Amino acid sequence: MNHSRNRSVTFCVRFWALALLCATAFCQVGTAVSSQSLDLQTTGHGFWKPRRPFIFKVFSTPEGSKARIDYVTLRTRNEAKQYLRTCLRPGTKIIYRQEKKEPNGQVVGERIVAVLQESGKKEFALIRGVHLNYYFISSSSLEAVIEVEEEAVEE
Repeated sequence: MNHSRNRSVTFCVRFWALALLCATAFCQVGTAVSSQSLDLQTTGHGFWKPRRPFIFKVFSTPEGSKARIDYVTLRTRNEAKQYLRTCLRPGTKIIYRQEKKEPNGQVVGERIVAVLQESGKKEFALIRGVHLNYYFISSSSLEAVIEVEEEAVEE
């Protein structure tokens, strides 16, 4: 019984350490958003799959468009592929896709621009991968999506 409790405590410590690491990394990314045209509306967190915390921020533009950015750090390339399949669900139209590879062929970055169909409405999505850090940005405005990427995603 004590062994089970120790495992539970170890899991909690690891979880909160990872959550703190993700939050710190996202806050550092968030400080790059210093544009006069973006206004931070809200922040929050959640989980992509069990044990994979993510952080999100919602911005608004002067035109009234909202854009949301989710940040998650994944452990493996296979997990990154699974995350992309989740983001690019059926019915998604990919407009642009580019991968950045190392000389050995390993993918170290990618950028995907897509159009999602959400309840009959068009939603633009930009997914940016930098190593195993992924940013999912969505908005009804393509301009807002690109602006958030330019200001919030660091390589």
